[in-house]
Amino acid sequence: MMKEKVTGFITPVSLVGLLAAATVPGTASAQQAVVDDLVYYEIGGGQALGGPASYRRQTRIGGDASLAFGYSCGRFDLSRNLRHMFGNLTHGLDRAVDSLTYAATGVVASLPLYLLRQANPNLANMMENMMLRYEEEYRLGVKSCRDAERQILAGENPFYDWIKWGQQDTWRKSAGSGAPVDEARETVAEQHGCITWIGGERYFCDEFDNREIPVYEGVSTEGYMLLDEPAGSAPEGAAPSRLKVYWPTADTAVEEILQITGETFITNARTTPPSGMPPRGLGAGMHEEAVALTVRLQQAVDGSIDDPASWDGLEDLGVPGLTVTPTLVRSLRRLSPALQVSAIKRIATEIALLRALEKVHLARRIILAGSRVPEVQASPARDLIREEALPLLEMEARLLQDEYDLRTRAASSTAAKIIRSGTREQRDTYRGDGGVSPAPVTGGGVLR
Repeated sequence: MMKEKVTGFITPVSLVGLLAAATVPGTASAQQAVVDDLVYYEIGGGQALGGPASYRRQTRIGGDASLAFGYSCGRFDLSRNLRHMFGNLTHGLDRAVDSLTYAATGVVASLPLYLLRQANPNLANMMENMMLRYEEEYRLGVKSCRDAERQILAGENPFYDWIKWGQQDTWRKSAGSGAPVDEARETVAEQHGCITWIGGERYFCDEFDNREIPVYEGVSTEGYMLLDEPAGSAPEGAAPSRLKVYWPTADTAVEEILQITGETFITNARTTPPSGMPPRGLGAGMHEEAVALTVRLQQAVDGSIDDPASWDGLEDLGVPGLTVTPTLVRSLRRLSPALQVSAIKRIATEIALLRALEKVHLARRIILAGSRVPEVQASPARDLIREEALPLLEMEARLLQDEYDLRTRAASSTAAKIIRSGTREQRDTYRGDGGVSPAPVTGGGVLR
């Protein structure tokens, strides 16, 4: 026979059954105390989870990395670079060759060099040497970018990915516009690596831009807006979406999501280096909610549950998977005071736990939606979300579930078995060694 294993939540039906077992009328006080204790351990104790590690609010942690240095590689229009080179060449030539230079500038991309050499050998030599030097400069420029990339990657600083991306973006935009290498280099040096973030807004295009990019806040806000249904889109009479139940606005969603993921702030100037905010977890908020639910559930038990008008308020107390019904409230009301307090606290913590798990799943959907926008997909935030945010969300849900299972299994196994064993021993002792009650027999029956 397989041993029973407690791995899930106490269902409302089984919980009502356990509570009903503790409310048998006419039971002696000693026996009632045993039943109360047994029910207490059967439901897994008076609290589904332990207290949070800390109630301290999140604080920011500064860093020393900066986006204001170096540059990365891109593609460039070599033909425009050559035209730019020949244009600059005219400034250093004698008036006697200016006309030939301008003529060469217009056809150099298609004119065979030997024809130019026949027209003016000296100018041809000069232009050939300049082309070789400029080609070498072009190659060195790209090579230096790639060397910088390798150095950045070897540094193993997570903020360097943003440095590289921002300046690659600047190189890429310069290449797309056909800018020459030297102009692109000057642009990168001046702009320190612009970053195009959500909504197409550009950051850090000059050294005086002291704004910051809160990565997860931006992604979560965008994800919420993508998931938020427009007014009137829900079917008539349908209940509000779970997203709206927990988080009526994007700000309320972001506030709780950052409790799990923490935050990374990307900045520009060395005077305002990147900083972070460590994750706090849902534990503190969940226990605060459990306290509030305990108060509301106790009020429901103390109130007039027989009035159907009061049942509407019970819907707000529950959560999918654990509904607070009038029958449950009546069963709680009939418990002894001590067991009632434990049972109410247990139910409140289970509801808070289920809400926390649902919030984790909603947060995951929000972040996944926000991470699909092009600006995020093109940035290091994509890897940051995949490697940090999503694993943190999954770990938070797993830890909550594991703690609940362990506490329930521990409380409902050993302690409950001890109470059952003690109850059996008392009953056997009362009946005697032979299993026959020592009570006197009268008229063929045992006196009780």
